[in-house]
Amino acid sequence: MFSSKNFRKISNITSALLIIFFIITYGAILFLVPLLTNLIIDKDSPRYEYVYNLIGFTAQYFLGALIPILLFRFSREGKDTAQKVPCFAKPKQSFIWNLRHIIIALFFTYSASFISNIFFTMLEKLLNIELHAVDFSAADDPLSKFTNIFAMMFLAPLFEELLFRGTILRNGAKSSGWAMVIITGIFFGLWHVNYEQTLFAAVMGTYAAFMYVKNESIIPPMILHFLLNTIGAVQSLFIGDIDTENLENLTVASEPNNSVLVIAFIGIIVLCLIITGLVLFILELCLFRDSYKLKNPQPDTPEIKKFCIYFSAPVTIIAALGMIALTVFNAFSI
Repeated sequence: MFSSKNFRKISNITSALLIIFFIITYGAILFLVPLLTNLIIDKDSPRYEYVYNLIGFTAQYFLGALIPILLFRFSREGKDTAQKVPCFAKPKQSFIWNLRHIIIALFFTYSASFISNIFFTMLEKLLNIELHAVDFSAADDPLSKFTNIFAMMFLAPLFEELLFRGTILRNGAKSSGWAMVIITGIFFGLWHVNYEQTLFAAVMGTYAAFMYVKNESIIPPMILHFLLNTIGAVQSLFIGDIDTENLENLTVASEPNNSVLVIAFIGIIVLCLIITGLVLFILELCLFRDSYKLKNPQPDTPEIKKFCIYFSAPVTIIAALGMIALTVFNAFSI
């Protein structure tokens, strides 16, 4: 029997973990990261920013993300979840199934990214405003490039999946199917507090959650996350080497820029993935009609009602509004 009180409790607990993440992360950024950076390198050094970023990302994941994960894991609720819902297990679905859905997930994610870019570009022009997003491009420095690779390709897929799919989704999956999948995706998008990432991260997070539930394993979502971030990391390594101001002066006779060629090649790969993913999604709907059906652990209550109950929890309301406020603040801050 579904209990609204228990599901609201699950919502409060997992949302509290997100609040703890932000408190620890911003606390580290304000106090710990500058202190450690100043101990390692002189503030006037040209590499100061790169050392700061490396320590910042390390603190964000090893403190900000890991501490809430461990707090939940060793709590009574966490121990109960670990017994009932698997995490690092052999995927239930076949290799071909997961490969197919990873490509479909990339189609949805990149499509959402394009839609988001178009929407916010139009919004800036219509309202005559300038929005500011996080710059992920790496500088022409080995330490800066290493930081991007380390953070985007390894830390993010591991810790973000453990926090969202391995903790938040697992905790709610005992009571809900599609509602928790969508909720996890929404919070994953908001958690980035960066307007450019909100939509596509929400879409990616939703599909990663779907893959976790279908496989009863966190491994396929981690692989999806790793592939997506690897493409992004490679782009960030080369885009910083491109002089965007002189791109318009390039001609057919101009000496080819290797970075431009790499970015163009990645763009072609992404376009091929989008087309392939779209075709596979259509085939999935036509040939495997039950592919997107999820088990409802407690079918006595509609999923839409569970969705509304989850967002009626007071801590969840505070967490959601807080992340929205941070996203808006970051968009208008310089």
